Amino acid sequence: MPDLDILNNTNRNATASWSGYLHQGKVGIFVALKKINELLNGNENQHSDELFNGWSVEYETAEDFDIKNVEGVDSRHQVKAKKNITTKGGYNDVLNPDRFDINGVPEDSRFLHTIRGITDWDTSPQVNPNVIQLYEYPDGNMHCSTYSENGDLENFCITEIEKINDNGSQIVFEHLLFQLDQKIRLEHANKAQQDYAPMLTFQEIYEIITEINPLAIHEDMRLRKEFSESWEKYKFDLDDRQEVLNGKETNIDEFVEKIYESRDTFCNFLRILQPNKRGLSINESGLRNVFFKSLLKINEEFNDIKIGYSKNGKRYILTTINNDQDDAPNLAKDIIENSYIENSKLFFEGNYLINKEIDEKFPDTIMSLISYSKERNDEGFINWDKELDDENIFFNPTETEFLSLEKIRNNNILDNNL
Repeated sequence: MPDLDILNNTNRNATASWSGYLHQGKVGIFVALKKINELLNGNENQHSDELFNGWSVEYETAEDFDIKNVEGVDSRHQVKAKKNITTKGGYNDVLNPDRFDINGVPEDSRFLHTIRGITDWDTSPQVNPNVIQLYEYPDGNMHCSTYSENGDLENFCITEIEKINDNGSQIVFEHLLFQLDQKIRLEHANKAQQDYAPMLTFQEIYEIITEINPLAIHEDMRLRKEFSESWEKYKFDLDDRQEVLNGKETNIDEFVEKIYESRDTFCNFLRILQPNKRGLSINESGLRNVFFKSLLKINEEFNDIKIGYSKNGKRYILTTINNDQDDAPNLAKDIIENSYIENSKLFFEGNYLINKEIDEKFPDTIMSLISYSKERNDEGFINWDKELDDENIFFNPTETEFLSLEKIRNNNILDNNL
């Protein structure tokens, strides 16, 4: 079985390429699954090592991905996530003869994948000298949306998986994405950008489908998938509303990639985002309404490890806290008592915790709780006057306070309005 502990050239623009969970990765896996089933048809008794010898899906080499075999390129694919383009003329960057590498690719095996239907593909005067075809999906459409109520792309993949093994197909699909994601991260960590070529062999894919234990759900897999899809969905929605980002999304792609590369860094990142939580989880609402929203507005130098930044001598930490003001005392208590981060130097090196609605200093809010009253403080449960140090800073949050997005906006703490 393939090693599940095993990221993607950025010179393509279908999606951010630091994660295997994004649209481009899923399209490649679907096309690979479809080809695997074509090869299996009528050859079920042939040993998989022989049947799939030399076959693979390879990302970010000549184009967004290739299906390859021992003889070379079987098919070549570009994936374009243009949300508002429905005409052929909007794809000059693909149809230009110098922009799609056809070297060694059969004329009937050059494909473009889009997320919106192109209404004039056959009637537009736009030339297509490289004979690029739109890819037809199982529902008969010549496009497949990044997001839809029916989850079409994911369902297409699961259908192909179930032709081979219908036991735990959803988990199998997630493991395939996880395997690709791990390989992409490994490429980014160990190679120069021009050498990126993350690849899944058909044999690897087949073994995952046929050998995986459906009960063995990998927590890291789930968290990365949810985080990646939350950021991609947020960008998609902003673009759908035609909000001007001025290239900020690219900066955030690069920032998130750095965090995403290391499992330890990624886990610490999640803990800091939700300092009141003892376990690891993804707060999608908090990511959208606080974290991503704030990142897009920050023009200061951003510390990609401490998920914070400094301005005018003050330090700020971004979170995904989106609780009401009434929750402030218990939130402060939960943060101070959180054993997962109490010894971390990453967190309370900041003075302000950016959140959605709460404005209050820790001592002011937490003293309203019986367990943190002045009387109990005198008994030694907490010493607000103790000198701050890196090891025990959680027990002395006198300079720490919650800071709401509204207060940030009203006081022009960030350069743009939130």
